[in-house]
Amino acid sequence: MAAGIGLAAIACGVVLYHPAAPLTLAVPMLFLSQSCASAITALTYASTPRLLKDPSRLGAATGFVVQVSGAGAMLGPPIYFAVLASGSWAPIVVTLVVLWGGSLLLMPSWSTARRPPVQAVKAVQPETT
Repeated sequence: MAAGIGLAAIACGVVLYHPAAPLTLAVPMLFLSQSCASAITALTYASTPRLLKDPSRLGAATGFVVQVSGAGAMLGPPIYFAVLASGSWAPIVVTLVVLWGGSLLLMPSWSTARRPPVQAVKAVQPETT
């Protein structure tokens, strides 16, 4: 599923960022591209419990995903505008393929998709007398 989402995001990005793309095509590609980004984020969050050996680290793992997402949101526009300023269309395509491909390769769900999720620790209720 992640590979399909990544390929769809690359295709949407190529159409979306192409200088000759008409607005009537670019706007739907924008929505589809954002949907792909949201789906990858949701897939990452959904696979997090399967990756952890200790359920007490779920908060730290979730925080790490948030920080990486924030870094991508912060670094994405400057990278795009730097590539766009080069005046060539090819670097934009290469950038999209490298960033989306890299994010898919780094997704740990590739190797742990079959591992059962971590069982939650049951709280012990004190006995009342």
